[in-house]
Amino acid sequence: MKQVLKIMLTAASLLSTGSMLLGTPINVKAASNVSTTNSLNSDNLYFLFNGQKLADNAVLPMEKGVAVSNGDSLEKVLTTAKSLVSLSMPNVQITTNVSELRGQVQSQNVLLDNSNNIAQIPSAGFYVTLTARNNGQVVNVRVPFGNAYTVTQNAPEV
Repeated sequence: MKQVLKIMLTAASLLSTGSMLLGTPINVKAASNVSTTNSLNSDNLYFLFNGQKLADNAVLPMEKGVAVSNGDSLEKVLTTAKSLVSLSMPNVQITTNVSELRGQVQSQNVLLDNSNNIAQIPSAGFYVTLTARNNGQVVNVRVPFGNAYTVTQNAPEV
């Protein structure tokens, strides 16, 4: 056992020295008997929908947009959008707030009243973009809203 440990330490030392000489980092991981229950890479931040990893700026792959009605508050819309996704890093929070959401939906022709309630939904629907940040990583996902909105699966991105 001591010889195996000595060989592993010597190999790690040689790799480290080679890494410094080459100027390229070489990652060495020791063997472990610890199993993980999550096969997703926890080093990268990304959104998940129904357990599936989403690309940055992806639209949730839904058949229809989330139902929304005139009179719904932006707080309700934001809470609903957040409830549909999760993050690859459980301690990271979605940073999108109601103030940001107000600007997003107004730029998509959603009419609001003075209390941040939806007064009129455009016939094409609208998107809510959620953002999460962690250690310099920023990821976004777009959630479609509107009863008339339909998502085309595998459509080319324009």
